[in-house]
Amino acid sequence: MMLSDTDTKTIHQVRHLIQCRVFQHIKITDLLLDAEMRESKLSKGFRSLYGVTISHYHLTISMEYGKALLESGAMVKEVAIKLGYRTTGNFSRAFVKIFGKPPSNFQVHK
Repeated sequence: MMLSDTDTKTIHQVRHLIQCRVFQHIKITDLLLDAEMRESKLSKGFRSLYGVTISHYHLTISMEYGKALLESGAMVKEVAIKLGYRTTGNFSRAFVKIFGKPPSNFQVHK
């Protein structure tokens, strides 16, 4: 996909916004407001630059942060709440999707 320098810069800014919003569930419509770009161009451009979809990128960085919290002694329920999940089950399913193992495998037992 051909992206102009402006498009590339905008997509890098969107990536930064996603990183800053690790604790929130992000809707692509919210990112479109920030990017002032068509959805298809943003989605395809992001995938072209980073090799993953926007939603998978956000999920991955959220779960990496969650994993770090677990490894530093946080409880699964605490991490789930901090990352904005309504239930630990939803958090656990998302975690397994990224790491292939449940969050309890990464939890430090005191």
